[in-house]
Amino acid sequence: MLISVQLPSGLSCIDKLILTCIASVGEDEYSVSFLSKTLSISRKSAHISLNRLTLSGYLEVTEPASGRRATTYKVVPKIAQQICNK
Repeated sequence: MLISVQLPSGLSCIDKLILTCIASVGEDEYSVSFLSKTLSISRKSAHISLNRLTLSGYLEVTEPASGRRATTYKVVPKIAQQICNK
């Protein structure tokens, strides 16, 4: 079954991939390592995309990284609603 989602325009393919992954899983810890392995992208691409999505207001940090724990992100509610309801 093919599901159609409406993603914000102006994002790179990797940004859209990460945004969709986080929106579908929900608020959780997302390490650069986890995203790079799960989505088959480089660690550098995952890191750059997470920073870009956070600075652009698509993701928000709910808990910063601490020790061995990865940063916890969630998709901003307005964007999550746009992605999941279309």
